[in-house]
Amino acid sequence: MRQEYADGCRAQTKIVHAVRSFCDHSKDWSDRSQAMSLSHSVQKLENYESIGLAQRQYLLIEIGKYLSDYLNEEERPTELDPPLPPVPLLNAYNLSTPLQAIRSIGRVKAGKLNKLGLYSLDDLLNYYPKRWEDRTHCTPIINLKPGAIALIKAKIAEVNTNQRLSKIVVEATAYDDTGCIKLVWFNQPYIAKKLPQQVELLVYGKAEFTTGLGFSLRMNAPEFIRVSDFSPSFRRIVPIYGLTAGIYQSFLHKLMFK
Repeated sequence: MRQEYADGCRAQTKIVHAVRSFCDHSKDWSDRSQAMSLSHSVQKLENYESIGLAQRQYLLIEIGKYLSDYLNEEERPTELDPPLPPVPLLNAYNLSTPLQAIRSIGRVKAGKLNKLGLYSLDDLLNYYPKRWEDRTHCTPIINLKPGAIALIKAKIAEVNTNQRLSKIVVEATAYDDTGCIKLVWFNQPYIAKKLPQQVELLVYGKAEFTTGLGFSLRMNAPEFIRVSDFSPSFRRIVPIYGLTAGIYQSFLHKLMFK
């Protein structure tokens, strides 16, 4: 069970059979109420393959509690056998759990989420998007229209970082088989190191007219990932949430996806 949790609750058939086999001994437990509670939890494994990831994690935690109690009651292994460590109760949150107590959020991010009226896990789960965006289809660069928000698949030809008055500007030239487009970020110099040249990227943003020579369109501060990478902000119908300073769509997408 520990390995199943660490692997992301993916080995569906294997974990079901393993837990059932172990729990066949529940009839020998001295605490009959505990045995009944475990049996009830094990019955939920019938739907293990159809329930969501978060529900699988909670179910493993629930069964782990009973198994830990069972191991505490049973005769301990001899010195020839290593003692069995308890089943870890990872991420055992409930709806009233404050956001700062969640590992992937922390105190600083929780303070910013509070400005959106989000204080607990229940608030977060009931924070609905303002709209949805289709990020499943790529548009050839030649077909981009000014004002259109689109997803493109392109490679980076070159990246330049310049100082303009008080702003640091990162400019990249992206291209596909049909044309080129300029990508621009302001006051984000670290972006330059995240733009690998000649590597295929997925880029999402709003196409706008530009005055630069050789280009008719550009995207300001687009989101991007490598085609080989996974992100809950790409290749999906993506929710768009209300934001506040220091909270970005990509952060909320990852948080909600978990």
